[in-house]
Amino acid sequence: MRQAQTLNEAQLRRVIQYCRSRRHPVRDETIIIVSFYAGLRAKEIAALTVDNVFDEAGAVRTQFILSPEQSKGGRTRTVYLNQRLRKSLAEYSSTIRLSDPQRPLFTSQKGGHFSANTMCQLFLEIYKACGFKDVSIAE
Repeated sequence: MRQAQTLNEAQLRRVIQYCRSRRHPVRDETIIIVSFYAGLRAKEIAALTVDNVFDEAGAVRTQFILSPEQSKGGRTRTVYLNQRLRKSLAEYSSTIRLSDPQRPLFTSQKGGHFSANTMCQLFLEIYKACGFKDVSIAE
């Protein structure tokens, strides 16, 4: 079976530019950046909560732990956030309510958690609109 391609920096810029034209530009751009820089799967991004990424004071963490329920394979793992990702999450924080730590980090149009499948559909829709085929987006 052929290996799906992953985005390079130029493709990432193109996807981000496209996200800025969408209905939820900051959310969609941040989701793409989390996927690219943290290497999280669609299922893992969908399962993120506010307290995974932000501390009690509302600052972006430098790292966080994915619980077994949130990660693929049911294993706990540490996710490290680089400077670019932390900057994007800090910008995103102004668009969400940080007061409820168990609230989904990224909410669907219905206001709840994305399902893993719905998150995959979001990625596929964005990548298709940018003209990418066979781009990796692991569930």
